[in-house]
Amino acid sequence: MIKNRDKGHNFERKLVTLLKDKFPKAVSSRQESRAMDALGIDIVNTEDFGIQCKSECKKTVKYIELLERVKKTKKHPIVAHQYTEKKGNRFYTKGEYVIMELSTFIDLLNNKT
Repeated sequence: MIKNRDKGHNFERKLVTLLKDKFPKAVSSRQESRAMDALGIDIVNTEDFGIQCKSECKKTVKYIELLERVKKTKKHPIVAHQYTEKKGNRFYTKGEYVIMELSTFIDLLNNKT
């Protein structure tokens, strides 16, 4: 049976792998920087982006609180959310989303970050 914590760590590892083309040095903050992990950043070495990962069954993740926490690091805050559903002893991914401030989104569209 996969535990909630394992589910979250697996999502972090998946996201690190997906980011490697753009950020070759990207790693989980758990292995790289306890200080960044304590500030709410789950993936480090991503230039100006502060990425917080959530893998939860809840539909109501507190995005504003997470974004504000990462914002204190002076990085563009991004929340990567893997929405899951539990059936029996297993979790199934229902969707994967990225939540960010509008200004970060516009900067990305304009290739300014």
